[in-house]
Amino acid sequence: MVGWGGDKTTLRFLVGLAPAFLGISIFATLYWRIDVFMLSQMRPVQDVGYYGSAYRILELAMILPQSLCVSLYPQMATAVRADLRKLRIIGNTALRYLIALSLPTAVCASLLATPGLLMLYGKGFDAASTTLSVLIFTLIPYGVVRYHAYLLVAANKQRVDLTLNIIMSVINVLLNLVLIPRYAHLGAALSTLIAICVYAALQYWYLYRFLPGYAGTISLQPSVVIVTALTGLYV
Repeated sequence: MVGWGGDKTTLRFLVGLAPAFLGISIFATLYWRIDVFMLSQMRPVQDVGYYGSAYRILELAMILPQSLCVSLYPQMATAVRADLRKLRIIGNTALRYLIALSLPTAVCASLLATPGLLMLYGKGFDAASTTLSVLIFTLIPYGVVRYHAYLLVAANKQRVDLTLNIIMSVINVLLNLVLIPRYAHLGAALSTLIAICVYAALQYWYLYRFLPGYAGTISLQPSVVIVTALTGLYV
């Protein structure tokens, strides 16, 4: 029989976790959205449109790595507490597939930036082709960052993830202040890419230093390089 009841210990535990997860949500949103706001304040409105056209393509490409990491989270949370060997297998396999998917996608999208933007948005949006060519490479570190972010939460290290999100957001804002006035929408794309690369490096360093054996191995398989090169040549 199912009934209502209260578990004060569990409630206190969940309430204690809420500020960290709220902060993660706020700063992650800040990182992904502040560039559009800053661009709108420092450049003409058409630059916002160019950046938005490139950013929508990146958002679409991010769905697959995000979905893969979400689907793996229950296994990660179980393995963190019961079987680190299995966790390493999950991580190595996940990162191998994430890189195998994201690298060719980024290369092809970069090479097809001009015709792709013209097909999707029409004449004039080819001005954002260089911005898309840079921004789409955010997809590669994004998959690694997503997996390890879920790993930190599974290991009850969400405060670390919050700290890293704050650092990433601050770096992004500072880079935007420098690069947007000089390079417009391309500067916003460069800021996004550099900030997430720094975040991925700090995240991996923390896992390697304080949670040895938890992080997945980041490796570039020769087969992935060959397939990417052949796909790029074909495109």
